[in-house]
Amino acid sequence: MNKNMNKLAKVMDKIAKHPKTDAAGLSELLLEAMPLITAEIKVIERGYSQADEIKEMRTFLAKEHRLIKYDMSRTTERKKRGGNRG
Repeated sequence: MNKNMNKLAKVMDKIAKHPKTDAAGLSELLLEAMPLITAEIKVIERGYSQADEIKEMRTFLAKEHRLIKYDMSRTTERKKRGGNRG
């Protein structure tokens, strides 16, 4: 396990040990966990950038929720042209 996963596991343990945490305490724990989760997703994405699941997830997030800026068609066109030529 890498460093981020260990940190995330510690945060999840805190949540598991205190199931009756009040809303403020729980949101504090989630705020602590979110950057770790995001960092882990980025690591996974870098490692498996060609995986269909990652592409599907990114396009779904872009189309349905507009959480990330990602235009599949423009990226594909750029690859076909052979780079980022004007």
